[in-house]
Amino acid sequence: MYNMRVLEMLERGDISTEKAITMLSHPPKSKPLPKGHILMIRIRDEDSRLILPVPFFLISLAFLLAKFGLKIADRFSDSQDVKKIYAIAKFISYRDLKKLVDSLRICKSTGFVEVYNEESMVVIKVY
Repeated sequence: MYNMRVLEMLERGDISTEKAITMLSHPPKSKPLPKGHILMIRIRDEDSRLILPVPFFLISLAFLLAKFGLKIADRFSDSQDVKKIYAIAKFISYRDLKKLVDSLRICKSTGFVEVYNEESMVVIKVY
């Protein structure tokens, strides 16, 4: 987008060729998006209301603990369900989870999920 604006300015004669080359060589840095720290889940229906704040660092910590617990459970359990879950969890790396959490943090600037119907409401936002 920036490059196109510079080329359009050059075409109109607003800037010189040297200025255009300088501008294209050193584009301005974009402002970082605001990042949130808490995933807030609000659920309301006819009978009840639930507000659940989940700090992002707890998501990462819970993943690590769950993966460790599954590894131990797999070693000492004969359950095929545990073995299947651990077989899947082995392929999810902490780096992948960190990328997911970082992507969720950026939703602070855009909102996340809001679902409404006649009886209930679910709102998930990042604060």
